Amino acid sequence: MPKMQENRSYLFFIRPRRRTEGGLILIKINSFPNSVHVYVTPYILIPVVL
Repeated sequence: MPKMQENRSYLFFIRPRRRTEGGLILIKINSFPNSVHVYVTPYILIPVVL
């Protein structure tokens, strides 16, 4: 069986090509649960630690 990987979270800050209301996209990828969370904030991006 493969070894248990550390629960690492990767944060990607992506600016859309078209500036629509100064929107930002945050993509959070957790390797352990293999889940991808996408957060879209219209103005201000605030990272939250779970």
